[in-house]
Amino acid sequence: MRAVVEILALSDDIIIIARIPCLAHVIQLCLNQLLTRIKAVPLNESAETKWTEKQSRLAQENAKQCQISSTLNKVRYLAIYVNASLQRRETFYNLQTTNIKIVPIQDVKTRWSSTFFILRRAKRLRAIFSLFCTEYDCEEMLLKRARVASDRLSSLYH
Repeated sequence: MRAVVEILALSDDIIIIARIPCLAHVIQLCLNQLLTRIKAVPLNESAETKWTEKQSRLAQENAKQCQISSTLNKVRYLAIYVNASLQRRETFYNLQTTNIKIVPIQDVKTRWSSTFFILRRAKRLRAIFSLFCTEYDCEEMLLKRARVASDRLSSLYH
């Protein structure tokens, strides 16, 4: 960078505009490209609040796969499912034994780190997800590989 400034200072006649891209934006673009290639990019602009029959069907189809994209989709579906109903959210809170109660969060395509954060939260809530899925008879959404997926993304994030 210093060399660029010195070169620009040598000549008064030449005006060069050096463009340095924002590192956070470059990382976001790279991660979005990676998530697109593994078919795991979040499609929503903001957090969804309704659980539909279509999502239920997609969650059941997704349960048959065993890839990082299916783990991401399970976490997304669980976040929507838990947060879409006050009763389900309250049940989720009651299953937790800690003083600070947390719920699963969703990622959005405009926040590059949100995918890492949903997996990190899912890893913390893994035992609660198991209890919750058993209580609501949705075992197809159980997270069996959340730790592996979280560890993979963690290596990219740090």
